[in-house]
Amino acid sequence: MRALLKIFRSHALDAFQSGVLHLVVPLMFAWGLCAVPAVLAAAAPDVLIVLSGNQKQYRLSSDGMKAQLDSHGIRWESVLLNEFVAESNNLSEHRAKTFVAVGAQAAIWLQEKLPTETPLAYCMVPSPDDLGLTDRPRTYGVSTDVPIREQLEFIIAALPDINSIGLLYSSEEERSQALFGRLQDAIPTQWDLHAVCIDEYDSFAGALDALVDRRPDIIWTMADATVYDTARIRALLLHSLRAQIPVFGFSLPFVRAGAMLGIGVNPKALGTTCATMIEQVHQSGLEYLTTHHGNAVPSAHKPNTSFDTALNLYVAERFDLSIPRTVIDRATCAIRETGD
Repeated sequence: MRALLKIFRSHALDAFQSGVLHLVVPLMFAWGLCAVPAVLAAAAPDVLIVLSGNQKQYRLSSDGMKAQLDSHGIRWESVLLNEFVAESNNLSEHRAKTFVAVGAQAAIWLQEKLPTETPLAYCMVPSPDDLGLTDRPRTYGVSTDVPIREQLEFIIAALPDINSIGLLYSSEEERSQALFGRLQDAIPTQWDLHAVCIDEYDSFAGALDALVDRRPDIIWTMADATVYDTARIRALLLHSLRAQIPVFGFSLPFVRAGAMLGIGVNPKALGTTCATMIEQVHQSGLEYLTTHHGNAVPSAHKPNTSFDTALNLYVAERFDLSIPRTVIDRATCAIRETGD
């Protein structure tokens, strides 16, 4: 049952990062069945890439990874998780030097099934701490999580006059509370923080009304399945429009839907970063991740520093807010009218 709950939760986390707010991969991933796939019976590759699904973001990440591995002569194979689960029995017999999980479902399944002595890399995975990846030995990778301080830097650059920030969170969910705490630690000391716990209200609408009544300069959102789903995001954007309070979205589709600004995952860049880590480990061993290089020790668990930035200039115009030209020019995506 615990494994099923972890798989169910990972569906929501992956879906949020891709901007698709529904569960997309069958819960059969909770079980490991049958024998090693025929594709794995050939000469073992250096790296076996296991994709959580066939969604575009996973394929783009895998493409970036493969190109980088090819440039260093590292042999790879790739397989979809559902195919791998259906035909895998004894992973200890597979001779790949490293398994790579692309997406949370693959990461959860592989970390539970692989022998602990087998290196596991991961990519396109949100909250590796929550999934237990940072506790597993011989595990490293890059998450989809953008450091909160970098999100705030983008907000300040786009809207330099703001002095307060608001958010909705859940006190019943550890991840939600942790993100609230990180935001609290990261905001400028002169800012006011308006935090509303949705569990203290009879409905999400009540909590949203309470937050809007506090009139924060911007509402910050996080990829938290206990707080947001499709209907709640629509409600938030509608309230935002009526109250003329901009929203910071956690994905590019969120910004296209009506958030004034936000961040998004660059899957190909994350795949390239993960492949670079794999190449370094294959060349120097896992000790590379715990050894000083100059004045720094490389991190085995990297945050997402190759993220996209998005601006909805149509919404900014409706709110009568002006975003500096330098910020617009640097944005990955600038939406100028509905339908962009």
